[in-house]
Amino acid sequence: MSMNSSSNILNKFRQSSITNWIKSNKYPILITIGFFLAIGYAGTFHNYWGERDGIFYFFSGKQILAGEGENITLFGAGVGGPVLFAYLDSFIHNGFLTVKTIALLSGTGIVFVSYFIMRNFVNQKVALVGQLFVAFNPKLNLLSTLAINELLPIFLIFTSLYFITKKEITIQNIIITGLILGIASIFRYQSMIVLFAIIIFLLIHDKKIKKNVFFSFLVIGSFLIL
Repeated sequence: MSMNSSSNILNKFRQSSITNWIKSNKYPILITIGFFLAIGYAGTFHNYWGERDGIFYFFSGKQILAGEGENITLFGAGVGGPVLFAYLDSFIHNGFLTVKTIALLSGTGIVFVSYFIMRNFVNQKVALVGQLFVAFNPKLNLLSTLAINELLPIFLIFTSLYFITKKEITIQNIIITGLILGIASIFRYQSMIVLFAIIIFLLIHDKKIKKNVFFSFLVIGSFLIL
């Protein structure tokens, strides 16, 4: 009986924590939802692949999963995007919709995470203004309506920046950052540039040299795992 009571109390505490978090972040959540609905609606009038890399990566993934990967050459990109698109299409059975949905969700994720990145530096009002600038960015709006391979790795890069820009950087933050960038590099090799920038940041952001060197090797190790 006591175990059931403890479980109920824990569940209520978790629900209360989630409710409080939603209330305290209702404005960035509303901006994110507004972006998703507006761009999703606009995307219904742009039913084309856009840049050719979307359809190229999709059919490349099809060949890879069919066991013909030795015939595929990808420039500037890993197999992550093609394989993900082709795998999800085995459930959705619509390659265009699959790639386009991932782009929309990635763009929405960028808008959402951008607020929390800026919140690591500035107050809530300034972060909200910054989030609005991201949400109304014409380039992001356009890319979020197209079936392309670019936005998912950018969303992952944004997520890694959230963890590395916290006021108190912990070992857990470092490991998560390295892992996320490792995943992003499977989609686009350009993510490695962000890794180099983060290493430089870790080495110079304060005077604790031994800790900074340790953190740098840790983020590299986490990245290489992926």
